[in-house]
Amino acid sequence: MLYSVLAVADFYARKRGKSSIHDSARAAALSPDIQHKVRLVEALLEFAAKSKVRNKKAQAISTAAKVSEIAVRQHPADPRAWSLLWACRLAQGRRYAAYAAISRTIALDPLFRPNLLSHMKTAEIVGDKIGLRESARRLGY
Repeated sequence: MLYSVLAVADFYARKRGKSSIHDSARAAALSPDIQHKVRLVEALLEFAAKSKVRNKKAQAISTAAKVSEIAVRQHPADPRAWSLLWACRLAQGRRYAAYAAISRTIALDPLFRPNLLSHMKTAEIVGDKIGLRESARRLGY
C-alpha cells in the first residue's frame, strides 16, 4: 500500500510542480500524526475530482480510502479520521458506509457545524428523515 500511496502522490506532485505532497505521503504512511493523513487524503480527493482519466481517478480515490482507513485504525476517537472516511466512502459511491462514518463523527463531536451539515447531506441521500431532522435541530433550522 505504501507504494501506491507514494506513486499517486508523486504523480500529483509532479503534475503541480511541487514535492510537498510526495513528502506528505511518505509522512502519512509512516507517521502516527493524523494531520499528515488529512492533507494527503484531501490532495488525493482533489486530484480525483480534477482527473479526467477514469483509471487515475479510481486509483486516487482507492488510495485515499486506504489512508483514511489507516487513520481510523490509528485514531478511532478522532472525528477528523471518521470525516476523512466519510469523504472517501462518498467519493466511492458507498452511501450507507459514508452515512455510518459521518454518524460516528457526529457521535464524537456533536456540535461541529461542518460535520452536522455533512450529516444532513448524507442523511438526505440515504433517506434517513430522523437523522436529517436531528442534524437540522442541532444546527438551529
